[in-house]
Formats: sequence, C-alpha cells, structure tokens
Amino acid sequence: MKNTKRTLSTGQERFRERKPKEFMTIFIQRKQERVRRPPTIDGLSVDEFIRRNADLALPE
Repeated sequence: MKNTKRTLSTGQERFRERKPKEFMTIFIQRKQERVRRPPTIDGLSVDEFIRRNADLALPE
C-alpha cells in the first residue's frame, strides 16, 4: 500500500508559519509544553529595553 501525504488546510499552514515566532517549547513537570514567548522590543525584554533607554538626566 502506498501512503499518500495529506495536505494541510490553510489555517494549519498559517499556524505552522507563525508557531516558532509566537511560541516556545519548555519542559514543565517532565512534559513538553508550548507557551507564548514573552514580549520583546528589538530582541530585548521590555524591562531590559526600558533600562537601557532610560534617560538618566532628570527634567528641571
């Protein structure tokens, strides 16, 4: 018997394309879980971005 390759639906293809950008895989209690990535700005976490770009001079 010949196995035929099943084509993905349009929604499944879209999810497959955005999955690595939006989710990351971690281990929770010895099981693989897919969780959303934390928000980033230019590859930095939001807190780190604010810390680096904070204006140290106080307005007078």
